[in-house]
Formats: sequence, C-alpha cells, structure tokens
Amino acid sequence: MPQADLLLAAERVISMDPVLDGIERERTLTAVAVLDGRVLWVGRREDAAWCRGPDTKVLDFGRATIVPGLIDAHLHTVSFGLALAQVDVRPAACPGIA
Repeated sequence: MPQADLLLAAERVISMDPVLDGIERERTLTAVAVLDGRVLWVGRREDAAWCRGPDTKVLDFGRATIVPGLIDAHLHTVSFGLALAQVDVRPAACPGIA
C-alpha cells in the first residue's frame, strides 16, 4: 500500500467529487492524504491509518474546512478594465431611459 507524503485533517473536507460526497453525506469527510503532490485518498481521519507511514507529515487544521484540489479563479485584466469603462444603457439595465 502506498504511504502518503502528507496527511491533512480538519473538521470538514469538501471533496469536490459529487459521487464521494454523495456516499459520505452521512459521514463527514475529515482527512485528505497526498502522495507526490496528488490527492491519494479522501475520507475520515480515523480511517487514514492505512496510508500514514513514519515519514508522513500530518497537518491538523482543527475546526477549519479544507478543499483539496485547485480551483482556478482568474480574470483577463485588460478585458475586465475595458468593461469597467463602459456604461450599460440597455433597457434592462436602465429602465428610466426607455
């Protein structure tokens, strides 16, 4: 069995996996195991012994909620800036003009 490089624990983990969240809905997820920079396992802290080895670093975030994975929230600065310089005078946006 692979042993995780990193084990994250918290009061709640949001997995971003609708299937896993559906299965675990009655059992709150509380741990994430990471191996080589990738999520190895998500489950309950008390079930994580199988992936914890002598070199596994454990970070306990207490009452926090953690979200494994990368969610890229970004904007295109030039387009955003140009949009800010425009005035929306369509009837739906400015009913007083119509």
